[in-house]
Amino acid sequence: MLMYFRHFRRQRRRAKVADETAIAPNHEAQFRTLMDYSVDLVMIADTEGNTSYLSPSVSSALGWKDRALTGSNIFEWIHPDDVALTRAALDAVIAREGSSTIRFRLGRADGRWLDFDCVIRNLVRNPNIQGLLFHARDVTQAKRTEQIVDFNAAHDVLTKLPNRALFMDRLQKTIERKKRHPATKAAVLFLDLDDLKTLNDSLGHDAGDTLITEFGQRLRACVRGEDTVARPLELTAREPDMGTIARLGGDEFVVLLEDVSDPSDAIRVARRVHAAMAEPFVIQGQEVFKGVSIGIAFTSDHADARSMVANADTAMYRAKMRGKSRYEVYDSAMHAQIAQRLDLEKALRQALGGKQFRLHFQPIVSLATGRIAGLEALVRWEKPGVGLVSPSEFIGVAEEIGLIVELGQWVLVEACRQAAQWERAGFEPGPYVSVNVSARQFAYPAFVDQVKDALRDTGIDPRRLKLELTESTAMEDPERAAELMVQLADLGVTLSLDDFGTGHSSLSVLRRFPVKTIKIDRSFVSNIHTNSQVAAIVSTICGLARILSMEVVAEGLENVDQLEKLKSISCDYAQGYLLSMPLPAESVYPLLGTNLIDRTAAHRALAATATN
Repeated sequence: MLMYFRHFRRQRRRAKVADETAIAPNHEAQFRTLMDYSVDLVMIADTEGNTSYLSPSVSSALGWKDRALTGSNIFEWIHPDDVALTRAALDAVIAREGSSTIRFRLGRADGRWLDFDCVIRNLVRNPNIQGLLFHARDVTQAKRTEQIVDFNAAHDVLTKLPNRALFMDRLQKTIERKKRHPATKAAVLFLDLDDLKTLNDSLGHDAGDTLITEFGQRLRACVRGEDTVARPLELTAREPDMGTIARLGGDEFVVLLEDVSDPSDAIRVARRVHAAMAEPFVIQGQEVFKGVSIGIAFTSDHADARSMVANADTAMYRAKMRGKSRYEVYDSAMHAQIAQRLDLEKALRQALGGKQFRLHFQPIVSLATGRIAGLEALVRWEKPGVGLVSPSEFIGVAEEIGLIVELGQWVLVEACRQAAQWERAGFEPGPYVSVNVSARQFAYPAFVDQVKDALRDTGIDPRRLKLELTESTAMEDPERAAELMVQLADLGVTLSLDDFGTGHSSLSVLRRFPVKTIKIDRSFVSNIHTNSQVAAIVSTICGLARILSMEVVAEGLENVDQLEKLKSISCDYAQGYLLSMPLPAESVYPLLGTNLIDRTAAHRALAATATN
């Protein structure tokens, strides 16, 4: 029996071997079929990287279909920067007879490099392999997607510049390095484009995005000292190392200069930016000039990234307060000044909601009759606990923070309402009311609709409303200005060009505008009786205005000599303290219908008699 079982086991073992021998060819065929259709790269190489087997996907993936690769060394295809890392992985796998995962780049026949994740297994002792097995998968697209995600997380989508998070990280590392090696300082430049909202309101946000993108490109050139931007400032032999340019958001940019030996290094970069901004941007086929306000802050013993950017921001804010398109270097006293400014902004917003604004009216007098032809509406702020605040203290701030549009609309409606009351009081024809329009108001897309609504809601005759635009506002974009002026004139409103003579317009350009009145700037009127050249200029303006069927108003009239000179050159109207100071609406009623020139002469005679 025992002999039988031993014989049976021998027979089974023989049968098993025979079966395995019979199906081995089938396994090999299946293996080759799988390799033919596999997109993964399968390679067998010795410990030196010499290949003995390559799957068909190797030549197709690398584009070497017309070249026999089997027998070549795998290191011939690996990127030179990845050779050392791959060699180390192979040595580790050989030493421990295990496996390792590595990422390397393989070169294609067309010169491109593809990224692969590869598992390397030590099968040297395996009789079927007798080498190192490489199983690699193409991850080029996945890596690029990963890089795009990582890039977008750290960069601004519009300009492709680093964003706030990346900038703050690099700045903090720079500050820490400067504390260890304080031979030089680092500087942060905080830049803010001036009046970007005006561009957005007039040409749309796409135009604003284009400007921001082009400014980022121009900024790169300025900081790196490239010659792509025409500028009068030449580079010196030494320039601070460029660290990082970033967009914080909106129209705010920052520049990190990592090695600044002297404050003048950072100031020179700021000046170069300003020089570059002298060149116009071409947006939607139009030339657009934009300034930039810059604040500069330097590293100190106690600085961190957050405080350094805040200090540069404070200095930038100071630059805007002092007139924009300039730079300021941070000092500790700025915080108190900025705090006062922020308090003013807050108070202004509260004032508009709390009905703290009032209108005063200054008469515009006919020099032929001495009577009031119109009244200029001037806004006053009656601040609780303070009294009347001069417009020079808050109009500029309201313009910068965008409150001027809302405030200007309030002035427009209130002035029209008051003019309607004068008409209803029986003054026929009632005096017109003249309302100043700021540049930001004029650029506001719904401005014409606001005027239309004011006329409808107050019931004023449109001929009794005169809108005053400054010469610089009209000439900033003459084509658009002419279009809007035509729309306003179609409403029956009269248009006046303020501060004439201080800008760069010409009467040939003015003929394109439906302007009925020119207001000569007070700087001319103040010298008209003492300077013959000024008198000749004003006389020429008056003569040409008559040819163009325009009226002329001289503002800033302060003495009798000026009055007589204006009358002698046939100026139409005048306003100024000689005739009347701005008055509350209730004080205007007694003056309507009165000859203010005779009244002024009578007052002067009475004063002279009292003096004698």
